Amino acid sequence: LCRENCTLREAAIISSVLSKVSVPVAHSAVALHKISSLEYTGGQAVFIRCLLNKKYSLPMPVIGSLVKYFTLPYTRVISSRSSGSAPPKGEPLPVLWHQALLTFCERYKGSLSEKDKEGIKNVCKVEQHHLITKEIRRELFGAKGYRGEGMEVD
Repeated sequence: LCRENCTLREAAIISSVLSKVSVPVAHSAVALHKISSLEYTGGQAVFIRCLLNKKYSLPMPVIGSLVKYFTLPYTRVISSRSSGSAPPKGEPLPVLWHQALLTFCERYKGSLSEKDKEGIKNVCKVEQHHLITKEIRRELFGAKGYRGEGMEVD
């Protein structure tokens, strides 16, 4: 479905159903891995966000492919905006992409290496959204004391 460039409406309907049914972790992991290897479309962002919201414990290769997907958005082959694809180079990526990245950071920040976090940080410098980028940075680099990390206990 993602290869055939489904519309955002189709993606929203299918994601709605997908979010309500039980999907095995292995199937979700393979789907995320395959989707992250395709050229960006809006429908993909909807599916990625839906599958990430299932909060599965994903294998590291899948997390790695998602990091690559999010850290190399401006190197993708870009098609026309009317099909729900990424905008031409120089224009910001759609809100759907930013929302999917935020969901990824919220769910899997503990599984990301410092190199992965720096890669996402660099993308956030280039691909900014006035509201969502701040939340992504907060998730990845928020105050350690707030989450109880790095605090000494006597």
